[in-house]
Amino acid sequence: MKTLVKITDKQTRIIEQKMTATGLQLTDVTREISFAKQIIAASSKLQQCTIESVMSAIINIANVGLTLNPVSKEAALVPRWNSSKRVNEAVLMPQYIGLTKLVIKEGLVSHMISNVVYENDVFQIDLSDDIKPVTHQPCLVKSDRGKKIGAYSIATLNNDKKHVEWMDIDTIFDIRQNSESFKYAENKQKKNSVWHLHEDEMIRKTVTRRHCKRLPRGNSEQLDNAMELDNLDYLATQHQLGHIELLLKTANITEPERNLIYNELENTQLSRSRADFLIHHCTINQLERSPRNGQMLSITELGSAVNEAVDRENT
Repeated sequence: MKTLVKITDKQTRIIEQKMTATGLQLTDVTREISFAKQIIAASSKLQQCTIESVMSAIINIANVGLTLNPVSKEAALVPRWNSSKRVNEAVLMPQYIGLTKLVIKEGLVSHMISNVVYENDVFQIDLSDDIKPVTHQPCLVKSDRGKKIGAYSIATLNNDKKHVEWMDIDTIFDIRQNSESFKYAENKQKKNSVWHLHEDEMIRKTVTRRHCKRLPRGNSEQLDNAMELDNLDYLATQHQLGHIELLLKTANITEPERNLIYNELENTQLSRSRADFLIHHCTINQLERSPRNGQMLSITELGSAVNEAVDRENT
């Protein structure tokens, strides 16, 4: 029988020390730990996660400046299957309300909302209009709304101009297909991932997340941390990891930097976005000669050779 995780008094003190070290008040820390324990007690899936991941997820609350209070819906503890370690791990997942809160907290945006659009809603959007870019009148009878066709996010800047982001449903669902938790649930034919249970919320978060990248930004470490945590459900693929390993062999970088990247590859939490960055970084920093035959290769030729090698490894 699988042992169910339980946070001991000693582990609670460790969590308190790490959270207060970020500057969070002890009363706030105590409250967040209490929320976490209640959430874990109500979830059999979270109880099957490793204690290390549970502690890390709780501590991350202090790093992003959100709350686990279920009423606020700013962030959630979510179980995720780690296929490399073959264990369940708890991760802190910012919700779209939490991302919105952090954007507004930076001070460059005064208001932000997002909504899902259905085919029978009255909906018009003009991406070039910064006064009233969206007209949206939802069909009031849920059963008559039809299929979901997309989602939008509107941010009001400090000059009262509107900034809008629109994503069609196919693009959103393409992103969903990269979610480890969604794919695992689909493979197991269990509709129990956060995408299955809270689809509209995840759609709104997807468009909000993309909007956050395009909005005027300050220097918010908390928002950066929240965005990176959200990347964890979109982990690097084996194809990406193999691509990076091959590029590293001929990358014109220092040995310490090479070792740091190798260490990242051993980290099972490497996100897809970080993997894409490493691929780009290693590609533009290639040696002039290929180690294959001592031949001079262009970046394009080298990229093709690496892709061919990766394909051979995957077949």
